[in-house]
Amino acid sequence: MTRLDIVEQGPRRRWRLLRVLAGAGLLALAAGALLSRGGDPAPAPAAEPSAQSEPTRTGRPTPRVSVGDSNPVTINALFPEERGSGDTRRIDLTFPDGSRATLTYPADLRLAELGVRPQIGGTLMTDGELQPRLLVAPMRGEAEVARNGPMIRRLEDNVTLWPQPPGSPGAGEVLLFEFGRWRLALTDRRAGLTFEQRQAWARNLRGRVTKDGFLVLSARPPLVLSRPGAVYAERPYGPQLWIGGDGGPLIVLTPTPDCAERAVVPPTVRDRPGDSAARCRGDVHVAVAGERDFVRRVIEEVRVRYTPRGRGG
Repeated sequence: MTRLDIVEQGPRRRWRLLRVLAGAGLLALAAGALLSRGGDPAPAPAAEPSAQSEPTRTGRPTPRVSVGDSNPVTINALFPEERGSGDTRRIDLTFPDGSRATLTYPADLRLAELGVRPQIGGTLMTDGELQPRLLVAPMRGEAEVARNGPMIRRLEDNVTLWPQPPGSPGAGEVLLFEFGRWRLALTDRRAGLTFEQRQAWARNLRGRVTKDGFLVLSARPPLVLSRPGAVYAERPYGPQLWIGGDGGPLIVLTPTPDCAERAVVPPTVRDRPGDSAARCRGDVHVAVAGERDFVRRVIEEVRVRYTPRGRGG
């Protein structure tokens, strides 16, 4: 038997929780569906608004206040410190599973100034639920989620529930996680997680911020985070880093073992207007969208040195 989470909205009202018993349970999906190319994926993240301010290179998300909005806007991205001199620059990156990479690129591409954000999938191995959900870092953090309407309720000290995004008929409500300076959003399907499953996500997803500002996630059973190379419904669900976006050029780095055979282009890049391209750099899939010359140069000139989790110093 499952319990649906039905609550009253409104930031200043007393929350009411109605426990509705549902006679029919969720149909179990085969475990192999986690890496299948078919199925019904979770809704894509809502389209990001265009950038309204220039990012800085401070190595941390930069506050931005939006006039007339009760939710202050904080840029939910990291601007890593560049190293190098002359015509070449390097940035050190950490993926949400703890693996690392160093990007080397021409200085005039200025990739560090685009901002870096994590993304990863997770699966709740309970009640026959084997379909992964995506955790994404909205560029404007809580303020971006708050555009949907007032917060519905708080599940844990660092986890809140918000209304479904407007204009996304297939989407459900949004779980927003807070880990230090970072905000991660899980946008559910319309007929999605039960109250107990939301609580399981809230209680078992853990995050820590590294000394250089990156977010590394872990999970306790029954929650399992997707491994590098995981694909579901033609969408990568393993650990990723997004560089840029927010109406500008976008690079998606996805660690993928046997990259040439297993990699898929993320829909965020594949369906984006304009030019796009992708290639493997060792065990990292590099997908890029933007103006033609930018796309060409990233594909041809950016180098990636990848260190899997647990390997290296």
